[in-house]
Amino acid sequence: MDVFYAYTYSTAAWFGVQTIPLMLSPKLIITILSTEARKPTVLEEYLCRSLAFTLLAFAVVTVLLTGTIPLSSTLSESESAEITADPDDPKAPYAVPTLTVTAALHAVTAIYTYMQYTRNGQIGFAFAELASGLLASIGCWWYACCALAGGLMLTSMQSCVWDGERKDIEEDGR
Repeated sequence: MDVFYAYTYSTAAWFGVQTIPLMLSPKLIITILSTEARKPTVLEEYLCRSLAFTLLAFAVVTVLLTGTIPLSSTLSESESAEITADPDDPKAPYAVPTLTVTAALHAVTAIYTYMQYTRNGQIGFAFAELASGLLASIGCWWYACCALAGGLMLTSMQSCVWDGERKDIEEDGR
């Protein structure tokens, strides 16, 4: 599995992990995160469940728009099954914009949860900051190395980094 698919699946999984407690027990989440002991309001419960449905929809849209799950039943003319950063790639025309938006969301979430952790000291914010920070760094790395490198294929980028070989863009011919 290359970096792009790992990023896509882990982004969807992270959104799913956040969805489960928000949907199943919003009162527990509100009680844990509130500074004073009180009963949660109906509006707070509604907003927790709305956030859960939004995160679930965002996870599904991320997986679909990146081409991880193909939306068409026709085979493309290209011989390779990898998704490229080329905007004309018929397998996933929205892969790069979706990755850009999700990486930006993870970066903003990491910054926000870090600020909340330093202000409140709750360990849940630290865990969220680490998970979002890791996903933001992977997304930004992929975007900088592949999307800005002029359509470099993801598999050659994976072999460049993970197999220990050094491949230059000029040598690769892309």
